[in-house]
Amino acid sequence: MTPLAKILLVEDEIDVLDAITEYLEREGYAVTRAVDGAEALRRVENERPDLVLLDLGLPGLSGLDVLRRLREDHPRVPVVMLTGLNDEAQARRTLQMGAVDYIRKPFDLGHLNRVVLAAIGKTFDPPTSPG
Repeated sequence: MTPLAKILLVEDEIDVLDAITEYLEREGYAVTRAVDGAEALRRVENERPDLVLLDLGLPGLSGLDVLRRLREDHPRVPVVMLTGLNDEAQARRTLQMGAVDYIRKPFDLGHLNRVVLAAIGKTFDPPTSPG
């Protein structure tokens, strides 16, 4: 069976990484995982995901650093930020930097799935021409 999409999940908390991976795979996605920013950048190069779910608070390269690099090197790959911080200004900053959305932890997995579907749709929907 062909997966709905290839997702790169970047999360340093192993319990969270496992829970999200299990849920997304059950929903029909192919999930690749990374636990830090450097590994995430390598995996994007090698795996060419359809979507990146990116934790803001990573060791080493921060989620913001990874987002910045992804926007420079892979501008068409949608990125959804995951954050445990209740910092509205920081969340808005990620959107200004090119993230398509952000989700605050802890979150409902059904909500995550809706955000994932919307973000993937932004990748594959070509702009329509007037007329």
